[in-house]
Amino acid sequence: MDRTALVLTPWGQLSQIEIPSPAADPHGKTIRAAIGCTYFEVVRLTDALDMWVDEEGAYSKVVNGYATSLAQRYGHLRQPFWGTALFATSDHEGNTLGLLPDQATALRSQIISLPVFPPVSATT
Repeated sequence: MDRTALVLTPWGQLSQIEIPSPAADPHGKTIRAAIGCTYFEVVRLTDALDMWVDEEGAYSKVVNGYATSLAQRYGHLRQPFWGTALFATSDHEGNTLGLLPDQATALRSQIISLPVFPPVSATT
């Protein structure tokens, strides 16, 4: 499986990173580094898509209008999300997995088309 995750900043910068296997990074250091946090929480958007955000972001980060807008498309209507967000998926045991190439492409298209200004800027 591809180990790709998408990272979306509050300023609309979209990038792609490689994430290690759960065995190589059992405590999520890569996710914490990518979103710039000590504690993260997982927001289940669909059975095949998860969003990782800073659990304490409301105290120290700006609202990520892009991640919030995307989450609203999946039914998270009342909660803003703060700071940088990382998108990937997980298996039935809760292990973080990368997005398949077609999942990454579809998500990238969806994020780029968000009705948020300024538009998303994809770097990779």
